[in-house]
This record gives sequence, C-alpha cells and structure tokens, in this order.
Amino acid sequence: MRESGARLTSERRKAARDLEARILRELRDLDMKNMRFSIDFQDKPPAPDGCDTIRFLMSANAGEDLRPIARIASGGELARIMLALKNVLAEDETVPTLVFDEVDTGVSGRAAQRIAEKLAQVSRHKQVLCVTHLPQLAAMADTHFSVEKGERGGRTFTEVKALDREARKRELARITGGNTVTEALLHSAGELLDEAKAAYEEGIAANERDAIEAMAIALCDGVFGKVDLERSMELLRRADEMGGWWAAFNLGEMHLAGKGAAHDPEKADGYFKKALERARKAWDETNSPDAAYLIATVNCAGRGTERYDEKALAFFAKTLEDGVALPERDRLDAALAVLDILADKAEEGYAPATTYAKYFDAARTTVAGLAKQGDNPDALEAK
Repeated sequence: MRESGARLTSERRKAARDLEARILRELRDLDMKNMRFSIDFQDKPPAPDGCDTIRFLMSANAGEDLRPIARIASGGELARIMLALKNVLAEDETVPTLVFDEVDTGVSGRAAQRIAEKLAQVSRHKQVLCVTHLPQLAAMADTHFSVEKGERGGRTFTEVKALDREARKRELARITGGNTVTEALLHSAGELLDEAKAAYEEGIAANERDAIEAMAIALCDGVFGKVDLERSMELLRRADEMGGWWAAFNLGEMHLAGKGAAHDPEKADGYFKKALERARKAWDETNSPDAAYLIATVNCAGRGTERYDEKALAFFAKTLEDGVALPERDRLDAALAVLDILADKAEEGYAPATTYAKYFDAARTTVAGLAKQGDNPDALEAK
C-alpha cells in the first residue's frame, strides 16, 4: 500500500506543478498580478485516497505568507480563484457547459471587466451560463435573459424573458442605477453593449474560428440590435474556409432559404455535403459528439444526401449515450428527432418498440431524465 501511495504522490506532485502555473496565468488575466498560489502536500497515514493531504494556499499581497485559501480569501478573490480553477480544469474535460452563479461577488471596476472578458473568451469554446448583477458581465453575453420572481393568485412564479438590444439597455441601466432609469444611464448601457461587440471583433481579428462563427450567428439573430445578413454570410464563409462544419451547414441553410444569399438549392447541397464530410472526418478522428449531432441532423433532413433514417437514428443515439458532452438543448432535440423518425416508421408499418427498441429506449430515457429535473418545460411537454 505504501509503495502504491508513493507512486500516487509522485504523480500528484508532477500534476500540481503544471496546475499551479496554469492557475497563476489565469489569475494574472483576472487582474491579480501579485497573487501567489501553491499546492501544499502534507503526509498522512495510508488510506484509499493516498498518503497525503492536499491544500490550496495563496497570498494576495506582497510580503504575506502563503495561507489556506478558505481562511484568507475575500469574496472577490475567492470568486476569481474559482473562475480560474474552473477554466483550467474544464480545458482537460469534455464538459460542454460551464455554470457561474454570482462569480462577481465582491468585485467591481477593472476586476469586473477582466472577469467579463475572461468569461467571453471561455464562451468561444464552451457554453457559459452566468447569473450576475454586474452590468459589465451581463453586457458581454450573446443572449441575455431577465429572471423575475413574482406572486399571482397566492403562488410564487419565476418568469424568464429573452431580451432584445433595447430591453438589454433598459435592464443594464436598471442594475446600474436602480429604479430610476435616465437617458444618461441608457446611453452608458449602450456603450457597454458596443464594447462587448468590440470584444468579439478582437476574436475575429485574431482569426479564432469559434469567435467568427459566434459573431455570424449573433448577427443573423440580431443580438447586437439589428440583423446583418451580409456580414453574417461574410463571416460564415470565412469560418467555412477554416474548416468549420457548422459554418458550412449554416451556409447551406442560408442558400436553401434564400436568406442573406440567392436561393440556390444546388449551392446549398454542396455546402451540406462539405459539412457532412468534415463532420464524418471529425467523428472518425475524435468521436466528437458535436460532429455526431451534425451527421444525424444532415441525414435526418436529407441535406446533401438522401434521407437516411437508420444512419440518423444511429448517430442521434450516439449523442444520447451516458457521459456524452453535448448541451442539454441539443440532447433534447436529438431525442425528439429519434421519436419523430420512429413515429414515421410506425406509420410505414414498422413496430418501433421492437424493431428499433434501443433507439426508442435511449430517446425515452433522455426525455424522462431532462423532464425529471423539473426546470425544462420543453422536456416536460415532450414527456
């Protein structure tokens, strides 16, 4: 046991050195340039979890000794440390979504802006859900929801509303100045939103494909106040040239619908074929669930290929397997697509519950699991 414990300690110490360096880089990005961070090892009797007790130590100010984070970190320091830890650990995982609840606790001014920029940077590679009361953070979001709790008929209800640009300006002004919203506050809120758009532009200037695709979708949906299909198409073409399979797929959809481009089914078909080819290659090389989802979507809709229900079912099912890192919305859509295909099969005379039992069970289990969480009305309706 001691020999095994010693090997484990040795591996932990190697990993700790790398983790320290990565967390310190994140903390410096978050305006904590004087921060010292260390992972401390203390011996303990052998146990199932090894032969050492591990503590995270920090010192935020010059001349101070390293001490346990839990004892000395302020609210603002703890928020940024947790953000740094979460970002570093997520880099090595296939976690598709990161949730930050009040990550801005005890933070304001320049530090708040740095946190907002860091969250925006992370969101280019992963979905980020953030609960915040700071205008700097809220302004950086691609999509902004207002959450309000109220009472009707003696019962408490929570209402969630998606906000357009004007509504975002009013909400940002409200959380800045309270109930009295002045023209000056609205103007300031508009400037915050413009700065957020500029942050996207920096990612585009750095030729980051995720940022380019995100901006293209934002412009198509009018996230920044107005729909700009011409720029959206320009960015989608740029991301397509960089090998993006969803960029190719979206270009196909735009040409098929005549949205932002001339209605051209033949050109759309070419983009769909390209998207499918890229996604298949990504699936073969990395088993990417995102690629599996695109392959299933293309086969289900007959985009760039004949509708192939069996292949669509097989790839949708791959996205429903336990432990697959895919956003909840995509998992639900995949499950509903499976059920739709099986309903069509039933009309054709097949018996989905027997012939396609494994697909039916995977879809039913996914829908039931999402509905059980109680906060997904689409899943509840689907169930």
